[in-house]
Order: sequence, then C-alpha cells, then structure tokens
Amino acid sequence: MARIDEERSRYLRDAANRLLGEKRLRGALRLLEEVKGALQEEATAKVIGDPRGAERREREVADLRVRIFSDLPPAEREEADALFSRHRADPARVLREGEKLRKERRLLAARRLLQSLVLDPSAPAGPREEARAAVAGLEREILADLDPAERRAVEEALACPVFARLEVLPSMEFLFIGDAALLARIPARSRFLLDLAYVAQTDLAGRVPNPGGDRVTVFFKELWDFGGGVGGGSRIDIGRADPRGKQAILVGSGLFFHELGHCVFVPDPRFPGWMEGIANFAAAFTATFLKQETSEGGSWKGDLEAFRRDYLEREEAYWRTAPYGPSAGWFLHWIASRGMRPGRGPDWVRYGRVFRAWEALSPRPATV
Repeated sequence: MARIDEERSRYLRDAANRLLGEKRLRGALRLLEEVKGALQEEATAKVIGDPRGAERREREVADLRVRIFSDLPPAEREEADALFSRHRADPARVLREGEKLRKERRLLAARRLLQSLVLDPSAPAGPREEARAAVAGLEREILADLDPAERRAVEEALACPVFARLEVLPSMEFLFIGDAALLARIPARSRFLLDLAYVAQTDLAGRVPNPGGDRVTVFFKELWDFGGGVGGGSRIDIGRADPRGKQAILVGSGLFFHELGHCVFVPDPRFPGWMEGIANFAAAFTATFLKQETSEGGSWKGDLEAFRRDYLEREEAYWRTAPYGPSAGWFLHWIASRGMRPGRGPDWVRYGRVFRAWEALSPRPATV
C-alpha cells in the first residue's frame, strides 16, 4: 500500500539522517538508496504525485557518494596525486599502482589515482576503460565497507518490525492503518461516528476531499514522534501511536473531527489563522451535529469566547485572527448571532448555502 511504503521511506530517511549526524556516511547512503528505489517505484505508479521527488533523491544520493569518495586523508590524497603525476605517461604503471593500493586496502587512494586516469583526455582509450571498470569495482568495495555498528544500524532500520505488524481496517468512508493490536481497540460505534462526521462535513461544505472515490486514510504512526495529528487532502496522520495501550481509541471525537475538517474545508483566501480555525469550526459543528455537545457549551462556547477576547475586544483585522479558537469563533460567530432557531439550535442550512456559493465562485476573489 502506497501510504505504508511512504511511511517506511520517511522512517528510513530519519534513520539515514541520524547516521549522517554520526558521520557514518556509508550507512546513510545505503538507507537513502533504499528510499530512492521506493520513490522511483511510487513515481512509476503515479501514487505520490511528486514528479520532482525522485530527482531530489537522486541528487541527495549522488552528493553523498561524492562526499564518501572525497573523504580520504590528506596524506593519501597527496600520494595518489603524486603517483599519477609521476606515471601519467605510462598508463599501465598507473593501473598497477592502483591495484597495489587496492590490495593494501587503501581503497579511496586507489580510486582517486585511477579516476585521474579515467579523466585524462590524453590517455589511450584501452587503459582508460580498464581504469573505469576498476574504479567501479573500488566504489562498490568502498560503499560496502561498513563498520560493525554502522552495519547493525542499517540492518535494524531495514528490518524494522513495525511495518510487518501493520494492517488495514476499513469503514464506509475511511481506511484505518496501524498495528493490528491498536486497530482492534477502535470500537465499531466510534468508526461509525467518524463516518457520520464525513457525511455531515461534506454535506455542509458542498465538496468531498476524495472525488475519485478512494477512502480517506487514517494512519496511526508508531514511529512518528508527533503528539497529535495532521490532516489534508484525503489523508490523516496520527503520531505516537501506542500498540501496547489498553484504552479504547475513539475516532469519533474532537481530534479526528478537526483533522477531517482540514481535509474537507479548505479556507481560501488562506489567511494563517483560518487554516486551523476552520478545522476547529468543523470539529465544533460536527460535535454539535452529532449531539456530543450543545451550542451552549463545549468547544462551541470556548471558540466563541476566544473570538470575543482575542478579536472583538482587540479590534483586530479579520485576516489577522489567531489560529484555533479565535478564528474558529470567527466562523461560528455568524451562525451564533444570525442563524439560531429558537429551541432548535443552529440552522446549518444557511452555512451550507454560503460554502456552496463560495465553492462555485470562479475565479475566487482575493479577499472576502
């Protein structure tokens, strides 16, 4: 599954960055080459939609190879250069000196000497091709020369058991990805509530985040050290997933309503505060619609209070509204002040007309 492959690539890149920080360049290169291959496969399958991603990975790998092959002691560098200058007129001698250095396990010096022959335009074609083949062999030896700790770190990263434990649990509108033990702790009723949240939010917004019919993915990431969630498009990521926990995982709740709001409601113009504000608005709407909260309490009340305190009382420009509560209160303010039905709560149909009219505008105005 592309989402799992992408997460494995992210994890391997993190492991490669740790090795780079420890100056273990060969181990880092081995992991980046694995990532590069995965991205090339994904690009071929047109899964990720990042046409320049493979190019960036190619450059990263190429740059790291240059660093590795250039990382030889100054004395060996000078020796290799002196040998080439002394025997440049005798390519066969250069080849013999290169082989001698290889047998002495001074691989980087041997490569530098023979690479000089490869790049010498005055050298005959035969010796140059022989040197080119020898350089390729030396590079393979150099890159395979990992110390035991470096090799162990690479092998552990490549064989990370987390990915073997991942399973997929479907609902009507979502695919939940995570450790099998973790997915077993999501109650069926909670999955159903998140399905209802999808129906409610897309009906209010007049759009769906997945027009191609693919279900929204919710990935519980054990290896992602982020204490919350990130949503957008047709994907939601939840960090610090704990497969060893005992408590039920309630996906029909505020965090998931908020991240789903990032997928469904796309504020445009994209003022900084509105990005999180409209997701908070979506969570307040959903909790009210599903009767988990009322319009007199919960997040609804808190968002409106934040809007009053941080916006109205400060006479702030609307496009500078702070994220989360204050900007969510900006959206809730209009229905709280103009769209309440006595004894029946908010008239969400009014907001539905607003969102649909806004979605139909083409081109969109630069401001509201």
